[in-house]
Amino acid sequence: MSYILFLTPVFVLFILVYISYEPKALERELTMVILSNDKTICAEYNRLTVQRNYGNGKDKKYALVGSVGHHSDILNSYPTKEAAVKELERIYAAYQNGDKTYAV
Repeated sequence: MSYILFLTPVFVLFILVYISYEPKALERELTMVILSNDKTICAEYNRLTVQRNYGNGKDKKYALVGSVGHHSDILNSYPTKEAAVKELERIYAAYQNGDKTYAV
């Protein structure tokens, strides 16, 4: 009898946690559809980073990279890290304002 009394609260807790956890809903909230600078890529990304872009000339030393899962796209290139970070900050501000789309 005590075995059943022990399992019941654990089972109830498991059910409550399972019902309240919605991974797809959380994933959808953290994404944004972004159009690349050259208008060749329009996709939904959940991660944006500024990365060093080697071997691309003086005017394209840093890249704004959008990722989803294991796939990444270069959305635009910038001459300085500061310019790339400034664009990333503009995207973040648009996201904070509730925008679901952004054109680089």
